[in-house]
Amino acid sequence: MEIALEPCQAPPCTDRPAPDRLERDGPESWQPEEETSAYLPNPGKLREILLPGTILSVTPGAEGALHPWKVVSASRPAGGTVYLDTGRTNRVAEHLISRGLIPALRGWNILRAEAPLPGTRSRVDFLLRNDAGEERYLEVKSCTLFNGPFAMFPDAVTERGRRHVEELARSGRGALLVVVHSDQCRWFVPEVHTDPAFARALVQARDLLPVIPLGVSWEGPGEIASLRTDMTVPWEAITSHLDDRGCYAILLHLPREQLIPTGALGTVRYPPGWYLYAGSARQGLQARINRHRRRGRKKLHWHIDYLREEASWVEAFPFRGPGLDEATLVEAFLPLADRSIPRFGASDSPCESHLLYFREDPRRSREFVETLLAERRRTLLAAAVGEDAAPVREISPV
Repeated sequence: MEIALEPCQAPPCTDRPAPDRLERDGPESWQPEEETSAYLPNPGKLREILLPGTILSVTPGAEGALHPWKVVSASRPAGGTVYLDTGRTNRVAEHLISRGLIPALRGWNILRAEAPLPGTRSRVDFLLRNDAGEERYLEVKSCTLFNGPFAMFPDAVTERGRRHVEELARSGRGALLVVVHSDQCRWFVPEVHTDPAFARALVQARDLLPVIPLGVSWEGPGEIASLRTDMTVPWEAITSHLDDRGCYAILLHLPREQLIPTGALGTVRYPPGWYLYAGSARQGLQARINRHRRRGRKKLHWHIDYLREEASWVEAFPFRGPGLDEATLVEAFLPLADRSIPRFGASDSPCESHLLYFREDPRRSREFVETLLAERRRTLLAAAVGEDAAPVREISPV
């Protein structure tokens, strides 16, 4: 992927930085003449951010490091800066807590960073103490996935994140601060489509673990423009999307043209490229996806089974929630495809086909990613609006 790199000089925070500036850095636009590499200190997929044309802010890598640069943040094409360095997000949290800028944490002071959580082998980001001597363990999560009015976390499966939620809830003294790198989101939700286990853990802990979503808008790397403190968590909407049902799309790849016997369709000529197949499951959504992933150990039943025997697996995209159907998915992605394969998987569908063909990997297309996000928020949005009709928008300049 060709990405413009924007270096920024970012010395460590001073003891008393200006209230509106976490770090003093002056990026200068720079386009490398040769291909270079940068270390990205973020475990997420960042699918909607790391697309062609994205500008990254970087700092020089550590002496002797494998990569000459380290990524700090990204500039979104539509405007706005997103911090990608999860380590720096903790510094953002520390900066805001120490100045009393997070309403839910006013009166609490940081006693220790990287604090052991009693009764576990885990460490959490901060141990807090208030004037009454009470202590609370605070875990900070960096949220960079913005989907319409939703801020979503995580964007990749996080076993560590799920374990932290469960352990903090059991402690009875935990809290979860979600730093959302945008002030344009109305709700925070766990990403039920990508990591349903984390979402279930968070819903089960809702009465024991305060969740504090905080929107942070950036004018540039290190410069906080505003905070949004009125974000809410639509718990009932989230709960309605936890059942293992819904729709899915699977992406397959054929490196060369092949003639493949495809059940009742007969022998079909498949050109080289990427194939997106849409299906649904009224129950057992994950089991259905797992079945499609297996090859050589199942009875060939559906059209997709025959193609899967020859094509390599690329990725699955689950869409969890009520009222979803695969025909809607096909209609959403069809305008982006180069063509469809007639009658494939559509014997009982109003669509001509449930298999779309792309000459290039569609995941590198901003339109494809935006369509994916739109379909994932559609039913969630309807449920959230019904639960929380008109929250008061509170965005305060810093």
